[in-house]
Amino acid sequence: MGMLIIMGFHRVLSSVTLFWSQDENVHVEIISKVMTVKRFLKVLRHLHINDNTEMPRKNDPGFDKLYKISPLVDHMNITFMEMFNPSTWLAVDESMVKFKGRSSLKQYLSMEPIKRGFKIWAICDSMTGCALGLKIYKGKGGNANCLPLGERVIMELESCGTIRSNRKGFPTDKLKKDAELARREHDFVQAGDVSIVKWKDRSAKPVCVIS
Repeated sequence: MGMLIIMGFHRVLSSVTLFWSQDENVHVEIISKVMTVKRFLKVLRHLHINDNTEMPRKNDPGFDKLYKISPLVDHMNITFMEMFNPSTWLAVDESMVKFKGRSSLKQYLSMEPIKRGFKIWAICDSMTGCALGLKIYKGKGGNANCLPLGERVIMELESCGTIRSNRKGFPTDKLKKDAELARREHDFVQAGDVSIVKWKDRSAKPVCVIS
């Protein structure tokens, strides 16, 4: 896992084997001294995080697109919370992990710098940028929860973040319209454990925050 993280810092290398290259321009000693390239590829090929024989079938109620890596994601989220003491300034946002292969999890976001790949929701400490929790987006059918996407992510990550007012399910009729808000004025609405605050600062377009 540590080797893969370090490899991610060297995005210019087009092939994994280049980390072990004899060419000093691309050779990465911190990787090559851990194990040989043959051993690395063998471990990578046969490494399993979950038991494939217990994997639910696609039409089963317990089917999970992330079944093969879910124990790792869960472990990372628990470790993030145990090992890091964040500030009071937290933020939730989506990011894209570039991927051009075939996968039902691959998303296309035309407005993002990385347009194709895996979409990940993350809650991070705004002061340091360190992650406290990650949630990989499985698609519209990947979650049985009937809440709108923004609310669902906030609830599952137990945090606060911005939300677009044009999201499906956004309570537009219960908040003041953009033109009705004066500068530095806010409006809010609450339903159960979910609250939305609409705040207008210097910009002509207000910011909506959900928690």
